[in-house]
Amino acid sequence: MSAADPSLIIYHKGFVILYMLVYVDDILLTSSSSSSLDDIVATLGRTFSLKDLGSGRYFLGIEIMPQPHGIVLTQQRYILHLFNHTNLAEVKPLTSSMEANIKLFKFSGDSLSDPFEYRNIVGTLQYVTITRFDIPFSVNKACQFLHSPTIKPCAAVKRILRYLKQIVDHGLYFYSTPALLTLRAFSNADWASYPNDKQAIGGYLIYLGCNVVAWSSKKQPTIA
Repeated sequence: MSAADPSLIIYHKGFVILYMLVYVDDILLTSSSSSSLDDIVATLGRTFSLKDLGSGRYFLGIEIMPQPHGIVLTQQRYILHLFNHTNLAEVKPLTSSMEANIKLFKFSGDSLSDPFEYRNIVGTLQYVTITRFDIPFSVNKACQFLHSPTIKPCAAVKRILRYLKQIVDHGLYFYSTPALLTLRAFSNADWASYPNDKQAIGGYLIYLGCNVVAWSSKKQPTIA
């Protein structure tokens, strides 16, 4: 795990489960037992200087919103900050994150005068995929041009932003008591449609009951 990633610590004793997410000096604690949560906070407070901010509401750009039957995780505030940073707050929204059957070629078209801006936006969009499993495929496509971005990939990135503008308040709803804990997985690949090296981009989506628990979209390392 890199230095930029949060560390997850899981403690299990009997029927009590405690999750501790640590990022530099920020800590998020959750537990199946409120008394166990109070105990661990008190224990940490005897060793370290802590400030208890109460129930989690915002952590590393992710908003945590309790609901009657679970919680919602969203990055609406984070995405709106991205719109303001890129001066795209007034763009017209779109209903899809990428054109159908689009072909993006490396070194085709004029190079960007400021490739750092492209890399910064794409890096930010990668973080947005934490709560948005509808954009990893499009963001993965954009990541293929970080080395030498040109005009066409830049337009594709702006389309992703315009799509997010359409549904900026969407997020993940995790039900606390799902009816069935059935594990279901879906996967697909684009059959080597990437024109630069003929490698396929594959993806998967995994549900536990009605909750999405894992997803990914990445270029496959081999050619079949």
